[in-house]
Amino acid sequence: MADLIEYVKRVKELNPDIIIREADQADGEQFVALFNSYYKRKTNLAYFQWQFFNTHFESKLFTAFHDDKLIGYYGVKIYPLSGDILTGFAVDLLIHEPFRKTGIVFLLEAAIMDHCKAKGVSVMTALPNAYGNAAFRSLGWKSIAKVDTLVIDDLNSISSGTKGNTIVNNSNSALTKFVKDDQYRNWRYSSHPIYNYEPIILDENNYTITKLFTDPVSGNIFGDMVEVSCTQVQNFELLLLKVLVQMKAKNVHILTTWALPHTPLYFLLKELGFKTVPQERFFCVKLINSNLEKLYQINNWDLAQSDAEIF
Repeated sequence: MADLIEYVKRVKELNPDIIIREADQADGEQFVALFNSYYKRKTNLAYFQWQFFNTHFESKLFTAFHDDKLIGYYGVKIYPLSGDILTGFAVDLLIHEPFRKTGIVFLLEAAIMDHCKAKGVSVMTALPNAYGNAAFRSLGWKSIAKVDTLVIDDLNSISSGTKGNTIVNNSNSALTKFVKDDQYRNWRYSSHPIYNYEPIILDENNYTITKLFTDPVSGNIFGDMVEVSCTQVQNFELLLLKVLVQMKAKNVHILTTWALPHTPLYFLLKELGFKTVPQERFFCVKLINSNLEKLYQINNWDLAQSDAEIF
């Protein structure tokens, strides 16, 4: 922390014309323009409103301006984790190219950390790409895992008749996960301004939330299972059959999901024929409460695709 304070002091001296402040709704057009100048995955004003203003979570976007021009931003959402822990989940970290390596990211990090500490946050979390991973590591975060995707690229090849009747819902209460209640699901899925999500349900304890994504280059249609809840192997197989019927009807080429290698769901998916495909997605953690050292170990976490804002 002392190093961050010293960096911030130095960066302010070197960049006296940079203004750091919370975003307001009038900043939306500049946010969208800067975002879309860097990413193939485009955004819009509706996303800006949804992510930072139309949410029941505490959500802030801190911005950097130079001569009234937006040159960088860094967002944070305060989420509950299991175990009565609050996390500051970082989103949308971006610095305009001409202003990189000037230390402005340290000014934004200081604003984020001050805000989160004031709100009682115990641990910071993020699921960035490779560029973001490098940026977070430079800010003192730890990159504790590279999260790969589990994929079936032939929907007719899925095995059946798995062994045993293991509980697959990652039900180990010791695992830390992002809490997903009805309010969260309404905001995350029903109100999303870009993606359309569809639940596929056996019953209240056995379901998945799905979405479709069309690759703009290949034209392939991906089906993502962004959240999975299931109690027994047999239930999951029935659920997966239902998913396959719907995906084939929509001409889906590839079915994807996430499951960490230490969870029961991972072993079940692998047994059913899902393959691990490397992906440029990392899980980064920074502790505020030093008593939570266990959260620096990926084996103490459970993550779903929907925990990352890109899904």
